[in-house]
Amino acid sequence: MEYFGERLNRVFACFFCALGFDGDEDLRADPTHNARAWSLQTIENACIDTTLIALRDLDDFLRERTSTSKPDDIRASNFGFAGSHSFLTQCQRESINKLILHITTVGAASQPFCWDILELAAKAIAQCLESLKWVEKKFGQAHFNLDTAALAIRTKTESQFDFISREAKRR
Repeated sequence: MEYFGERLNRVFACFFCALGFDGDEDLRADPTHNARAWSLQTIENACIDTTLIALRDLDDFLRERTSTSKPDDIRASNFGFAGSHSFLTQCQRESINKLILHITTVGAASQPFCWDILELAAKAIAQCLESLKWVEKKFGQAHFNLDTAALAIRTKTESQFDFISREAKRR
């Protein structure tokens, strides 16, 4: 449960970066002769990558196991959460793969992709919160540690997403 919670937390990386450096001129400055601009832009890109990888990982977790799944892949169905709760479209998965997970001509060309990170985060969080509520209901007091962990992760995630959504609307 803790591993799942940390993956879910990483969805927020690019948003925390954007909020943390909001208004910092070096974030959009020419990095050619500005080491701080280069550093901040590298951090921002790493945070975007982290968010996209986390989104893809969570989508994998919520998909049904298939014949091509690796035996050590953890799926929600391992815990009895039946059905596919995937939230990425095939286009979105392929775009993330081409941009983040493989060195491709598409990634190098920085082509526009078919997703909005806040929208994807909202979809991911909705599905993950559903699975956490299911854990709380299914395991309840019989598995106190699992129930408590699911509740803590759900509460933290709801709070973080509410904050980010409010800030996105405000800005």
